[in-house]
Amino acid sequence: TIQTPKPAACNKLLQAMLKQYKQYISLAAFNSNGQLLCSSATTEVLDIANQPHFLQALKNKQLSSTDYTIHHPGEQPTLAITKPIMNTKNEIQVLLNATINLAWLDEHVQKLPLYSASLLTMFDSDGTVLFQYPPQTAAKSGHKYPQIELIKTAVRLKHLGVMERSDEHGTDLIHAYAPLNDRSLNTYITVSIPADVVLRKANQALEQNLILAALITLAAIMIAFAWSHRLFVNPIQSLAEAATQVRQGKLNTQIENNHGPKELSQLGITFNQMTTALQHRADDQARIEHSLGQLIQQHRETNSTEFLVAVAAILADTLEVDYCLIGLTGPNQHTKFYSCVFWGEGKQLDNLSINTLATPHEALLEKERFRIYRNDVQQLFPDDPLLHELNIKSYAGISLTDVNKTPCGLLVVMNNRPIINDEIYHSLLQVFAARITVELEREQTERQRQHLLNEARLAATAFESHEGMFITDSKRNTLRVNHAFSQITGYHESEIIGRQPDLLFANNQTNHFSEKIWQSANEQMKWSGEAELNCKNGSPFPVNLTISSVKNDNGKITHYVAHFQDISERKLAAQKIQHQAFHDALTNLPNRTLLLDRLETTLSTLKRRNEYGALMFIDLDHFKHINDSLGHPVGDALLISIAERLTHSLRQEDSVARLGGDEFVVLLPQLNKDRQLSQHEAHGLARKLLRVLSEEYNVAGHTLKTSVSIGIAIFPDHNLDANDILRHADLAMYSAKDSGRGSVKVFESEMQTRLIDRLKLENELKQAHEQGQF
Repeated sequence: TIQTPKPAACNKLLQAMLKQYKQYISLAAFNSNGQLLCSSATTEVLDIANQPHFLQALKNKQLSSTDYTIHHPGEQPTLAITKPIMNTKNEIQVLLNATINLAWLDEHVQKLPLYSASLLTMFDSDGTVLFQYPPQTAAKSGHKYPQIELIKTAVRLKHLGVMERSDEHGTDLIHAYAPLNDRSLNTYITVSIPADVVLRKANQALEQNLILAALITLAAIMIAFAWSHRLFVNPIQSLAEAATQVRQGKLNTQIENNHGPKELSQLGITFNQMTTALQHRADDQARIEHSLGQLIQQHRETNSTEFLVAVAAILADTLEVDYCLIGLTGPNQHTKFYSCVFWGEGKQLDNLSINTLATPHEALLEKERFRIYRNDVQQLFPDDPLLHELNIKSYAGISLTDVNKTPCGLLVVMNNRPIINDEIYHSLLQVFAARITVELEREQTERQRQHLLNEARLAATAFESHEGMFITDSKRNTLRVNHAFSQITGYHESEIIGRQPDLLFANNQTNHFSEKIWQSANEQMKWSGEAELNCKNGSPFPVNLTISSVKNDNGKITHYVAHFQDISERKLAAQKIQHQAFHDALTNLPNRTLLLDRLETTLSTLKRRNEYGALMFIDLDHFKHINDSLGHPVGDALLISIAERLTHSLRQEDSVARLGGDEFVVLLPQLNKDRQLSQHEAHGLARKLLRVLSEEYNVAGHTLKTSVSIGIAIFPDHNLDANDILRHADLAMYSAKDSGRGSVKVFESEMQTRLIDRLKLENELKQAHEQGQF
């Protein structure tokens, strides 16, 4: 029915299958173009023609599936699969698509023989929970599985494994994990069982076995005694004599086991094993005592660096390992550590910078104080290049901690052979790690002492700098001043100690200003800015002042430190530069830049008030003749005299500027609300200036007379800016010169037209002359 689908029949078939197989959410059939043929759903089925699993099934002619999908946290994940159905020619005739809900797993999981309080969890490679039984509120479907290390280990190893870890409540759990058979799904399953449940089962079994063993042993002894008393006498006497020798210190005592009952023979073997273990422990203890003696001797005779090298050498020799590594981490950095000492092959090797990720060092820096890998450490950490480069088989390490018990480094030993007795490793590493930590703390304390000493020397040097400095207590009573303070202010140290520095603030700076400074120093730890202080003689001077507060370990302010620099000369220089930038060097009048700035401001004000102003462009007639005949000094003196006459002839609100050469400009910022009246006032003032400027000048022993031409532009005028107004006044001035000099003209629009025509005529005449057309 599906291979040759008729929609109605096919729909019924798929609906029947959906009722029979509860794991399916929906079933649908598509042709090879992704078009829907039939479906179990009554609602519209999404187009899957471009879905990766559909395309893969179409390409490989095999069943294909998606990853598990969770649309909202708490919902059950779904999985979509597509199965091609082939015809007799091995061609795809139809593709069957099914959506599976993992909720159907509940009834199957309930049948599994799990321990009580067990938790079964299915998650993907990102740690997203796909399914849990029994359901949990803390980690619903779609949430992250809280056992992050378990996720990383399962994804990295991709095989069956067991791990013991605690959950967020501190409960010890045993986790058994494994990937699903179809690894393409990147899905893993774990069963978490409380450790006490597992141990309870094991303890019950052990108790039963012990009781059974005791009964069997008791029965065997009674039967043996009944059969022959003599078989026990000699073996027991040998055992008693050997025990006496052990008590006397002969730990290597051994007994023969060539006769006697099997039970006593086994007892003898166990006794021999015990004495061998005692001898090994005694040997280990002797090695530990010897190494500690060497450690103490090295501390007496070496500095810090040599001591760490000696520690590594002694530890490597005592444990008979190939490599010993002492390293420290950076501040707040546990993904890397840097070796202080790297001992190997009987000598000190070059230090290393080691990335701890995916290495045995990682756990030591994150959670575990001690870790030992007796054999095959390379297989457990295949991405650690150092293990492979040195061909390391076994590893033991312990973290070094600071005073806050935070890991700050590692002590590690590595060997090319497996570890047989790990007890001595644990003991020695603990002792040596504690001694190394003490040495590192002592070295750090020494470095801090030297740092503080250097800072104190630096502070003493800085205190006697060219800047004035004073220090007060928390109540702002002056405790100390430097020599520069006395030089700048005139106050001797004895005159200011014990007094508050507020007396330095100039009279024009209110108490509110000084309190604002101290408030800022209190709240923001610092105030910095420009202020005005008083010298002892009462003269004020500007300074750059900085006041900083000093706090103790409890966050309480104990002192204030202030330093200031006299900026009087700097401010005068800045003011001079500022003045030169906006004024003419010869006449000290505003220059073009300042004029245009004032003109822009005036233009905005007049537009707002609906009033008019005027701009006069003044040019001396025949000034070049004076310069050429009498010299530039006389010409400069004449310009200065003209500037003075202009300044004295204007109102206080008017401005006069020199643009350069013999050109002056007068700004009349406020005339009248009527344009004609404003023009009349400006014209009248211009006629007055013609008379004043045409009077005789006594300059450098010369009596001079000159005339000027004045052009006037009335503004605002349409949307003209400052440059347009200045250009119009200039055009009016040239019109005045053309009309006979010594006259006044007001700008009219025809002036610009005539000027353009004139320039055009001059340009055409020049071209005709160049081309020989005359």
